[in-house]
Amino acid sequence: IMLVMGLSVFLVLAALGGVLYRDLQGTIRPITERIASEVVQGSADQMGQWLAMHQRSLEVLVGDNSLTTLHDRTRREFIASPQLPVHEQMEMIFFADLDGDFFTSLGQEGNISHRDYYAGIIQQGQTSFLSEPVVSASTGEPIIVLAHAVHSQQGDLIGLIGATLTLDYLTERAGRIKLENTGF
Repeated sequence: IMLVMGLSVFLVLAALGGVLYRDLQGTIRPITERIASEVVQGSADQMGQWLAMHQRSLEVLVGDNSLTTLHDRTRREFIASPQLPVHEQMEMIFFADLDGDFFTSLGQEGNISHRDYYAGIIQQGQTSFLSEPVVSASTGEPIIVLAHAVHSQQGDLIGLIGATLTLDYLTERAGRIKLENTGF
């Protein structure tokens, strides 16, 4: 009799456990998916704000007369200046002319006429551009480029200024984002 009662209790508890498991799956999974979606959206919003801050930094640099001059030497000195007010997270900044020929704050030169940000600003007339991830022509590191159109003091497009951010830094930065003190 004890064996029959024990087996009956076991079967009842197993059935209740199965029902409870099924009900919790139907409740917990949607809640977990919603929270995960909110975390991702919040992180994306914070990263977007952070990138917008860096884009505004480029806009400020574009207003400097040393950059908008038609004299290449003056622009080179401006870009190479150790007093240039750029954020430490930027790997480097650079200026590229209408042909795509560039020089960087690290002293490198090359051509970026094949890059999406060059096409967006120089060929399509966009004011600013956030590139797809690319490998830096100067350092060989995976980066994204924030770029902004540069106009002469007369208003003519003369090139673009760009800042590079390494994907390693962006990954680290994204990992540090927290949402409402949750640790996510």
